[in-house]
Amino acid sequence: SSGINAEYGGTVRNIALNDGVKGFFRGLIPGLHRQLGFCTIRLGLYDTTKAFYVKNTPLNEGLPLRFAAGISTAVAAVCCAQPTEVVKIRMQAAKAGTARYSGTMAAYYNIALTEGTRGLWSGLGPSIARLSICNIGEVVTYDSVKTAMLQRELMRDSFPLHVFAAVCAGFVTTCLTSPVDVVKTTYVNSTPGTYSGALGCGRALARSGGFKVFYK
Repeated sequence: SSGINAEYGGTVRNIALNDGVKGFFRGLIPGLHRQLGFCTIRLGLYDTTKAFYVKNTPLNEGLPLRFAAGISTAVAAVCCAQPTEVVKIRMQAAKAGTARYSGTMAAYYNIALTEGTRGLWSGLGPSIARLSICNIGEVVTYDSVKTAMLQRELMRDSFPLHVFAAVCAGFVTTCLTSPVDVVKTTYVNSTPGTYSGALGCGRALARSGGFKVFYK
């Protein structure tokens, strides 16, 4: 625990000394692009997708329906907005005191020019896996906890219930997505050819740091 705290403390000091306050907001613009793209699709289409499955498939209310809707909207979000994730990760991962790209739009242009669409959509598989797990952990958990509390009449449909369901969703999501986040970030930020693929990246990380590396 003390070693982890020292590592985080050293990272914070290093960013503050080399980049100042702005260093903590590196990648803010592509981060906003990402949130607008990913959240608009995965959250905005969730109820619509559930209704579509209820109308056109044997699925009805329950976990299978929520899983199907969550995974479907996650796949749609990643396929549309993955370039924003790539740019965000690369800009945030720049070494302290340096700038990998002159700006957000320059990053999109540079990656497209030098790596093509393959570069802009690199890490597509890990991102789909990550966002599918995130949707299951976040949206499905929130939906399920809220529904269960209302059905058992343990809480009323009010602000405290929303907060409780959100806390449960956040905890489950963090536990589920941390390993995928580590692999995805490492893979997307690596130079082309470093790893044979996302699974190869995961195996390499496991060999070098063991299980704990996925929860660093």
